[in-house]
Amino acid sequence: MIRVFTNGVFDLFHEGHFNLLRKAKSLGDYLLVGVASDESCEKYKRRPFQDWEQRAEKVRSIPFVDEVIKTPWSVDLKRQFYIENSIDIQAQGDKGSSFRVAEDLGVLRVIGTTEGISTTKILRILNSEYSEVIDKGFLNDVRKVFFEGEYYIIKYGNRTVARKYPLSLPKIRIKDEYAVISAFRSVLDDPSFIVKPVCSDENELIIFESAPDEAESLFDWLIEGRSVDEGLFLQVIEKLAQLHNATYNNDELRARHSNNECFHEIKVGTQCLKATDDGEIGRLISSFIERSMEIKSVLLHGDFAPKNILVWTRGVLFIDFEESGYSDPALDIGYFIAHIFIHGIISNNSFLIEMTDFMIKRYASCFSFSRDDIHLVDRINVYVGIFLLSRVNSPAKADYISAAKKDEILSLGEGKIKLHMEKLEKSGFIFH
Repeated sequence: MIRVFTNGVFDLFHEGHFNLLRKAKSLGDYLLVGVASDESCEKYKRRPFQDWEQRAEKVRSIPFVDEVIKTPWSVDLKRQFYIENSIDIQAQGDKGSSFRVAEDLGVLRVIGTTEGISTTKILRILNSEYSEVIDKGFLNDVRKVFFEGEYYIIKYGNRTVARKYPLSLPKIRIKDEYAVISAFRSVLDDPSFIVKPVCSDENELIIFESAPDEAESLFDWLIEGRSVDEGLFLQVIEKLAQLHNATYNNDELRARHSNNECFHEIKVGTQCLKATDDGEIGRLISSFIERSMEIKSVLLHGDFAPKNILVWTRGVLFIDFEESGYSDPALDIGYFIAHIFIHGIISNNSFLIEMTDFMIKRYASCFSFSRDDIHLVDRINVYVGIFLLSRVNSPAKADYISAAKKDEILSLGEGKIKLHMEKLEKSGFIFH
């Protein structure tokens, strides 16, 4: 086993840190990361913006980091340290700090830094005077910041101006979201359709690179009744399948994300289990959710709705992963299809409604493991029914659905739940 070591401050964890760790892990089998103590940072540079526990926890959240330890500044590392930790390679971005002992031992490898990003730059972005509130936050305050010719998006977990649902939100959701995005970006061959985080400050905020100026949410396109061609829908569905294929049966991701609080409290506890006041339908939903939650096979987006899909002429971008969890793939696609049904009903758009079955089939054909999951399509349809009810009845109900359309949506949702639950019962997926 080749043991790789790297040492750093890792203050306000950003893309440069992530790239360093990714490259370091590629050099061996086991990645040991030394996070410099607060005292050593202050001695040689400055007091970190975050304390050691915050910095170390962020490094631990990266899927390919095997172990994190507290170390002194690199110049104070002794020969005995390398012997005791069986270090074969020390990987560093540059020689800005002294790595004399590592050089003497012949284990130092300089692997390069990421241009254009540093903790100092991030602090300047946060303090930029050119910023504005984006008036679309439901669970978080969101600002758009202009700095050195570039736009950045800052999501704050501490709500002050966001449109508030009557929900109690887990404080850990920002940390979980950053970890999920990092996981997706590390396992996908082409992660360009996943929003790119610049850095995260534990549970308080995430800074993202901004989407192109012409990007708009798919929700805006649908709510305004603009034409959306079949190709765009298929691109969205195929990329969702890519997320699921890339994370299927990944033991490391399953261990890290099966118990994400926001997923279980908001997506499952509120939007699914509080989707209806009807006793009979409620019992069917509870029975289904109990069984579905036993399926832990992919890392979900978790909130895969049109509002979280940005579109423009040359591409799509998925954003807002804070309700993600490692669970049943049927939930993601069912949530999206439910929204397409709703927009089709609201606008009397038969094209959208007709597209729903086609998109489910397309997803099943692109999800490589659907052939091994004989209940997948029925589970998707039950989730479609649940989320149709949820958008009308739950504490997280949609405010854009008119009273005239609610009965139609509820009728469709209840019908799908009953029909496909009956199929799942006959096939033995659900037991009573």
